[in-house]
Amino acid sequence: MIKHNSDIFQFDKQATETVFNTLSLEFSNKIIQSYCLPIIKDVIQRQDLYIGVDYEKPWEEIETNDYYQIEYLFVGKLKSKSKTYIPDDQIGINIFEENMFGKLEFDNADLLNLTLVINKKDATNTK
Repeated sequence: MIKHNSDIFQFDKQATETVFNTLSLEFSNKIIQSYCLPIIKDVIQRQDLYIGVDYEKPWEEIETNDYYQIEYLFVGKLKSKSKTYIPDDQIGINIFEENMFGKLEFDNADLLNLTLVINKKDATNTK
């Protein structure tokens, strides 16, 4: 496993990429995709989140009145359970251990959930 530069987690890029190549996930809501994907791509570069995830294939997308929440699963381990977020000025970036979903698809018990929270106002302003 490779240590992410945030020192919050380790990840297995190759194992994650292998699974994403087989998954047929996609954004179910094209409006969320058009608002969020450009922001996500910017954050990936800024935070060096090249962890093997295909960001065009979210595990889950949630829309509330105020924000979009986009979730991705990947093979990895938290280094500490006390700090599970990556500070970012534009969006919320949280990393959680995933215990409920994905074990069958990833054939791995070491799964993490990358949750990206994007304020709708910010997303609308980037159009």
